[in-house]
Amino acid sequence: QPVRLEFFDEEIERMRSFEVESQRSDEALESLTLYPVRSLILPEAGWATIEANIRGAFTAAQKKLKFVAGRLKAKTDQDVTRFSAFGYFEGCEAYSPFIYTRMGTLLEYLPDQAVVIWDDREALQGDMLNWSQTLDRAYQKALEEGNMLPLPYALHLDAANIALFSAGRAELDFALHSQATMALEAPAAPRFHSDFDQIAVRINGWQHEGQRVIIVTQQPHRAFAILDERGVNAAMAEPPHDPGGTVGGGWVVRENLLEGFTIESLRLIVLTDLELFGQQRRAGTRQTKKFSYQGAAYANAAELKPGDYVVHAKHGIGRFVGLTRLPVDQQEREYLALVYHNEDKLYVPVDQVNMLHRYRGSGEGPAPKLHKMGGVEWDNTKKRVKKGLKELADDLVKLYAARANLEGFAYPADTIWQRELEEAFPFEPTIDQRKAIEETKRDMERPRPMDRLICGDVGFGKTEVALRAAFKAIMSGKQVALLAPTTVLAQQHYMVFRERFAPYPVRVGLLSRFRTPKEQREVVAKLKTGEIDLVVGTHRVLGKDLGFKDLGLVIIDEEHRFGVANKERLKQVKRLVDVLTMSATPIPRTLYMALSGARDMSLIATPPLNRQPVKTFVGPYDPDTVRTAILHEMERGGQVFFLHNRVESIGRVAVELGGLVPEARVRTAHGQMSEDELEDIMIGFKEGEFDVLLSTTIIESGLDIPRANTMIIDDADRLGLAQLYQLRGRVGRSETKAYCHCYYRPGKQLTDEARDRLAALQQFTALGSGYQIALRDLEIRGVGNLLGPEQHGHMIAVGFDLYSRLLEEAIEEAQGETHAPAVEATTVDLHVSAFIPEDWLGEGGDKMAQYRRLASVGSERELEILEAEWKDRFGALPTSVRNLLRVVRIKLLATELGLSAIRSDSKFIRLQGSVSASAFYKAVAGDKALVNWKYTPNEMQIDRARLLPEEQLNVVEKLLKPLVAQAVLAS
Repeated sequence: QPVRLEFFDEEIERMRSFEVESQRSDEALESLTLYPVRSLILPEAGWATIEANIRGAFTAAQKKLKFVAGRLKAKTDQDVTRFSAFGYFEGCEAYSPFIYTRMGTLLEYLPDQAVVIWDDREALQGDMLNWSQTLDRAYQKALEEGNMLPLPYALHLDAANIALFSAGRAELDFALHSQATMALEAPAAPRFHSDFDQIAVRINGWQHEGQRVIIVTQQPHRAFAILDERGVNAAMAEPPHDPGGTVGGGWVVRENLLEGFTIESLRLIVLTDLELFGQQRRAGTRQTKKFSYQGAAYANAAELKPGDYVVHAKHGIGRFVGLTRLPVDQQEREYLALVYHNEDKLYVPVDQVNMLHRYRGSGEGPAPKLHKMGGVEWDNTKKRVKKGLKELADDLVKLYAARANLEGFAYPADTIWQRELEEAFPFEPTIDQRKAIEETKRDMERPRPMDRLICGDVGFGKTEVALRAAFKAIMSGKQVALLAPTTVLAQQHYMVFRERFAPYPVRVGLLSRFRTPKEQREVVAKLKTGEIDLVVGTHRVLGKDLGFKDLGLVIIDEEHRFGVANKERLKQVKRLVDVLTMSATPIPRTLYMALSGARDMSLIATPPLNRQPVKTFVGPYDPDTVRTAILHEMERGGQVFFLHNRVESIGRVAVELGGLVPEARVRTAHGQMSEDELEDIMIGFKEGEFDVLLSTTIIESGLDIPRANTMIIDDADRLGLAQLYQLRGRVGRSETKAYCHCYYRPGKQLTDEARDRLAALQQFTALGSGYQIALRDLEIRGVGNLLGPEQHGHMIAVGFDLYSRLLEEAIEEAQGETHAPAVEATTVDLHVSAFIPEDWLGEGGDKMAQYRRLASVGSERELEILEAEWKDRFGALPTSVRNLLRVVRIKLLATELGLSAIRSDSKFIRLQGSVSASAFYKAVAGDKALVNWKYTPNEMQIDRARLLPEEQLNVVEKLLKPLVAQAVLAS
């Protein structure tokens, strides 16, 4: 009989028997529960023989292992003592051959008729051979170091023995039978689109006819509750559970299946989320990316390129020249070279790259003034800015207090329907998305008005955050208004919200020019009576004739797209209700107010699972390239956006496209079309009725066409950076690789600002770049006069990033918060070769990004994780990289100890900083390598005359570890 094995998460350390669920010996065995045990199970008897086996093996081996015999004897004695107390310890499995004369493998438990399936036999056997050789090398090393006894037999099967096991059995190699298929007649199951009453009627009918109904879902509790409420006979079944033996039953199973089917001969019907709810939940892995928008505000030094202006924490504004490698005492270190006033140069070690920030200023006018190195000018500038910020911080604190004192509506906790709606989300939320949802709900449950900005990349899930907030408000008896900047986007939001809210008594209305005047009047009337819970629309929602029975929440998508008059109306609305604003690329004022704390902000920076960056091309318009791009997309079954943002000439471009690509079906869309015509075109494009949509920027926001994965932008130099980024976000919204072509007219002389915009778009192609795009847009367009000319001057003096940090500190002081001054990292400058070679990273590696990550490491554990990742991504570590990691490890230890610097010169290694004499003498006592040293209260000197470069690292690390240990004990 086939045996199904079930493994449980709980670890049971000692298990000498297994549980057979079928109690009668004459019954067919249906299931077997095997609990996890250790690789070694200690016997209850026979220890005298086992100990004799172990000690006999040592006696036989000690002559061969004479150099490590003492260490091996001590280890053997210790392990035998542990065994005598019946204790398990790390590595005890290595003694298995001395306890058991023979050990079986899982393979031996399979019956003779078992079929062996190889997923590419040749590749697997190669992997097994490599793994076997790795184990053998580890075994030999353990023997040579005196950490293991010679074993009477190996603890693993080699590839040859595993191949012998399959000899004579039925085999299938997928690499050789990749086209093997099996035909099975299984028509699709009927779909119900959340009509739960109809689902119950049909399932009861099938069961009455003797059909077996299995519901395979990622929402088992929701599905079971729906069936149970309607009297359907169903049971929850946790896999592995075989429901095949019973006729006329129903089961709800948590599994992931794309769609349902029926098999008439088996009287079997399988339903999934697709049939029940109209959408299939996609299983995904949890994202673990960590991101702090406060940290990102201070500019990622990994983005630096030669010629950029930077701000150094100690020396002020300089110009970045590039990475340079300098020889020091026949060794090489890599530095970031900066130029200051009078062409003075500063070389910043790569492990201190986090001391640099991009300079973001006004975006226009002259370049910033370079500071003098080592002078008082930079310190005086920072003091002046801090003084000016104190008054602003007091004003902002008063603003916070005023907001906190406003009386708002405190929403109750989530309802059962809220949890059902959220579980029906067809994607696995990312960590950032979950955090944004939690922060929004927390704001809503407080008794003061909410004003939160959700900043997230195009397609990263901002709408889901808004949808859940809207449902929470509606479940509390409040009305919700959602404002979108364009008719097309409003239409899409309306369709999404209406579909998700369909199973619940929620009434959704639309106010846009896609609705007739009569339909709009009906919506306005029903909003006043409370018959509509949620209204979606453009600026029409801000009309003076519009009234609500009980408005509780306003959701604004891309607020910066609304006009001045609309924003004034929004200001009036915001005083009364909770406000949630969504943006992929917030404008400088919005971004600044969020970063300074005047508005709450949630950042969604983690991309959805399997999303790929959009490949971006920038250059002069070339008809041949355009034709190739369109045909390439059509050949893979996709569609193309072609953007031309001038209505008066869009007809001419349509004719040109028709001649250029006669194979393509082209339709045109722009804002001057009638509502019905524009709606028909958009729906037709989404349903794949034509290949190329030629349009103006009406497609900029919200349009979601998964099959459209090529974007061509004509006269891209005329568009803003945030606008270009939004347009590019219309493609690449599925797992398909997407392309964006940004063209300008051949021979056209671009302005510096236009060139910067296009360069930034080409540079920021990584997923989640919307936030960085907003910062770069702020840099290009300028911070502007946000809070008066004085503050503008302060920002120009130190750059936007440092200004934001100083403002944050000033606000904390104004609020009475006290923080210990930040501990400055120790400067480590030892004469060893420590850098990342270009050829080691390969084509996909970004050296500056890796240096930035290394500089941000805050603990030895983080350093170990980064080291493991580097090995996995780039291969074995070169000596220069190993030295670089050790330099950072020394820096971590020295910083914890409070040292200011560790430097080498021709004679000494100098450890600068105060360490107690007793701690130092205790650390060096008995260490022959440190015999030539000198101690003073503020500097320890170690003679380096006889030390090789790597030995310098050994000596310093050996000294620091006991010093840090003593400091920890003392504290």
